Amino acid sequence: MKKKFEIPLPEIMRPACMEDFVGQQHLTGSGTYLGKLYGEKNLSSCVFWGPPGTGKTTMARILCSNAEAAFYEISAVNAGVAQIRKVVDETAGLQKVALFIDEIHRFSKTQQDALLPHVENGKLTLLGATTENPGSGLIPALRSRLRTLKFNSPQIDDVVLVLSRAVTWIENWSGYRIDHNNILQTVALRGGGDIRKSLQLLEDLYSMSIDTNGVLIFNEDLLDAVTKTVLSRYDKGGNEHYDHASAFQKSLRGSDVDASLYWLARMIEGGEDPEFICRRLVVCAAEDVGMADPMALVIAQSACEAVRKTGFPEARILLAQAVIHIASAPKSNSVVEAIDAALTDVRSKPAFSVPLPLQDSSFAASRIEGSGNGYVYPHVVGAKRISYRPEELENSRYYRPKTHLEIQRTQALDSFLLSHHHPDNLKLDLTTIAQWIAKQELENLDISTEEISADTGIPRERVFSCLTKLEKDGAISIKRRALLTVTDQEKLHQF
Repeated sequence: MKKKFEIPLPEIMRPACMEDFVGQQHLTGSGTYLGKLYGEKNLSSCVFWGPPGTGKTTMARILCSNAEAAFYEISAVNAGVAQIRKVVDETAGLQKVALFIDEIHRFSKTQQDALLPHVENGKLTLLGATTENPGSGLIPALRSRLRTLKFNSPQIDDVVLVLSRAVTWIENWSGYRIDHNNILQTVALRGGGDIRKSLQLLEDLYSMSIDTNGVLIFNEDLLDAVTKTVLSRYDKGGNEHYDHASAFQKSLRGSDVDASLYWLARMIEGGEDPEFICRRLVVCAAEDVGMADPMALVIAQSACEAVRKTGFPEARILLAQAVIHIASAPKSNSVVEAIDAALTDVRSKPAFSVPLPLQDSSFAASRIEGSGNGYVYPHVVGAKRISYRPEELENSRYYRPKTHLEIQRTQALDSFLLSHHHPDNLKLDLTTIAQWIAKQELENLDISTEEISADTGIPRERVFSCLTKLEKDGAISIKRRALLTVTDQEKLHQF
């Protein structure tokens, strides 16, 4: 009959010295900070930041044992200020005292404040472990007194090495020979890069395996009975949540369809709230695609509504369709730049009065004061085109089309305005184009109206009208389709 583990296998395999510690070479290798501390049998207050199962607790125990320090270990999940005071009282007079706090980011501000004097006066060497970014999980005063050391997910080969050691230990302890059929790499993969989880899977394989003449067989079928999926590192409320969301949105913005689908799959498999994914899609459709493909926002919103009605597993298809459309769409951030530029004017300039033609004229008293005077109903063909902004902002331009599709839209609008209204106010565009030409500092400009339109955001038809006006006024001469000559710099700067 197989013996049962008295303590969990991950605890049994926990290394007791730096030489047996696997992974984190950037922290433990020759010349590194922890390597130096270990070699000098010394301690320093640190916070170990990284995913679960990367050796943070193990490293704290190794350092403290090597330095022959009194070691106290508490968890921020169920400990508080009283436990800190108890440690301080019990260790009064001792030279080296180390307090290890797991999940230290769960301590409140008050609890973290209670640590400060003891770390400051050297009574305690504080070692903390956290899966959350210390920049947000720890108060600045405490963070400034700790050295932050980042633990990375171990390489698969490192996990396989630990599993191989565990297999050897189990064979020596149990008396069985284990035939693992080169399955350890699959175990490591399904452990999701978490050494603790991988060892737990190996312990489950041992528990579920059948004695076959003194041999225990670990194979794919047995592993499938334990788990058929890769155990996810995804944490819906922590760093992994935000890191995955960031990778997802940046992949959409970068027009990498396959990368976008991969990060979507990671979030789905991690159990992410579909509403969160939907919000990211909607924002990206407006911020990163914008007017380059206005339908992207419609598709994103439609997908979100469909996801709410459908739910998983079918929702994965709806989300994937929206992701593919947004990732493959042309990109333009002209919308976000436009509204941010307008907000900058609103926040940095006086609150200009609404021009009289645009003021409400519903009430007789308002009409007496002149509200609405000068307003022209734009649906009358041939009606004069008026200004729709305060006079002080007449030269402000917020929306600047970037992509070919956006420029086509604005050109179509300009054509409509020119054909339906009297083009009696070219002042703003005329000034913009005159300033653009003056900045070139060349007498001869071999450039097309299309290029000026793309650079200034002014529709091509309006560019042509402005160039004609500048030529008529003697500021430039157009020798051929794309060659402009500046004939009077002073006159050009008057516009």
